[in-house]
Amino acid sequence: MKNVLFLFLLLFSGHFADAAGLTGSWRLKYTELAGQKHFVARDTTITLTIRDSTWTTVVTPTRDPNASGFRARFATDDSKTPRHIDLFGTSGAGIVWKGIYELQGNMLKVCRTRLTSRPTRFFSSSDGKVFLEFYERIDS
Repeated sequence: MKNVLFLFLLLFSGHFADAAGLTGSWRLKYTELAGQKHFVARDTTITLTIRDSTWTTVVTPTRDPNASGFRARFATDDSKTPRHIDLFGTSGAGIVWKGIYELQGNMLKVCRTRLTSRPTRFFSSSDGKVFLEFYERIDS
């Protein structure tokens, strides 16, 4: 029984989070939509926290008292090039995002979409359905 459990955990753990050092806190630097960079407002911070297969973003200060940020479970596949990431929303309507990511030093780049096909390169579509996010690590 221990061998079966160990094998299951070994196989399963490769597809859920801490892939390539994602665990920690990240600050959104900017997004790219339709080829245009959009920087976070000076008085606003958007923080991404990745822990225990959970992706959580929080906006501070929030201008909407009903806003709760975005929370999702996520899975990665680091055997693919570029690396795959899927976000399964746990807040709101349970949205699924398919994407790719790249980790370079203290920078995390994520390209994602709600379309059925996953992006294959880092770009933002002119229709706004595929966008990029650029994060800088705050801690590990």
